[in-house]
Amino acid sequence: METSALYALLVGSVLVLAILSEAGLERLGFPDLLGYLALGVLLRELDHFWNVVPPSSTHVLTFLSEFGIIVLLFQVGLQCNPQNLFSRLPGATLIAAVNIAVSGGLGFVAAHHLLGQSLIPSLFIAVALTTTSIGVSTNVWNRYRSLHCREGEMMIDVAEIDDLTGVILLALLTALLPYLQKGIGPALVWPTLWTFGLLLLKMAGLMLAGLLFARYLERPMMRLLRAVQLRSNTMLLVLGIALLVAGLTGVLGFPVAIGGFFAGLLFSRDRHSVAIGDAFDSLYHLFVPFFFVGVGFALDLWRLGPTLGPALVLLVAAVIGKGIGSFVPAQLTMPPQSAGLLAVSLLPRSEITLVIMQRGLDLGAVSRDAFTSVVLVVVTTMVGVPLLLLLLPDSTPPPSSAP
Repeated sequence: METSALYALLVGSVLVLAILSEAGLERLGFPDLLGYLALGVLLRELDHFWNVVPPSSTHVLTFLSEFGIIVLLFQVGLQCNPQNLFSRLPGATLIAAVNIAVSGGLGFVAAHHLLGQSLIPSLFIAVALTTTSIGVSTNVWNRYRSLHCREGEMMIDVAEIDDLTGVILLALLTALLPYLQKGIGPALVWPTLWTFGLLLLKMAGLMLAGLLFARYLERPMMRLLRAVQLRSNTMLLVLGIALLVAGLTGVLGFPVAIGGFFAGLLFSRDRHSVAIGDAFDSLYHLFVPFFFVGVGFALDLWRLGPTLGPALVLLVAAVIGKGIGSFVPAQLTMPPQSAGLLAVSLLPRSEITLVIMQRGLDLGAVSRDAFTSVVLVVVTTMVGVPLLLLLLPDSTPPPSSAP
């Protein structure tokens, strides 16, 4: 069989099955990425018995997966409006700070002290467990509760801070990785501080460039596009800008995927970003499934047994860390029942968690068993939390009574 025909069959099959699984899970109220992960696992099992993914075609899936990470984080950044978020920081910052510290701390303790992981994989696991999935709980709230009430808005604000912090911590951890590999010692203090300071300087430069772009270039560019009626090319232009920003962040020493997130932030402040998001949906559904299929393909069902125990330990740490870390500070500003509902809504881990663990796996900093354990935590929270939210009493007031 010709190589091009093999590529076409493989990519076409993944796309068709991904769309079908997404439609089925949407009717059931579950996140679409569960279907993508399952498709990756199925593809690996088929390859195990019938070699349906020969080595010559794996680089195609890898390329599409890397592309999918950039598009995925662009979408996450586009949905995170810093201007609106900063205006509501006083209410959300305390909850986010406490839950990030507690969930990350418990994640590190569970990985390093209970499971015997070394320092670096424990740090990757800790950072991964600080994040929250906005989409999982939002789907349930859209169906059965109002996102415009106090609890719904607070959930989105805290989740955005969690994910933004997770992306920043991933950049820091990746930059410090060469020094951490040498172990912790007095001789590494100054090199670590130098790298940390240089990284902060680069991030400040990126943020300044982003502010200048958002203030002086974004709206004129969008007006120009509307004036010349390049609607059909808007999606490709935005994609090009996202890739340019991703490439620039890679040149500066950041993970390329973070550039996609940063590019999304550039467009998030403009009201026309909603139209950009709609136009970008096609690219999202084209490339993002390949990232999650790649994650599923990395799982080996025949080696799940040894990972179930560690996955359970990390699941307990993830649930307690995010649950207690959100519930306790939330009680300072809302009734206990509402605080409990908010805490449960923040339990799921999803996209950013998988991006962080995939990055650790690609760098050789995380073992495949540790990677599998965290993926099992992600799947469990994505399935369990929507079911738990349906069982909880509705404590949210009608939208009109929200402050």
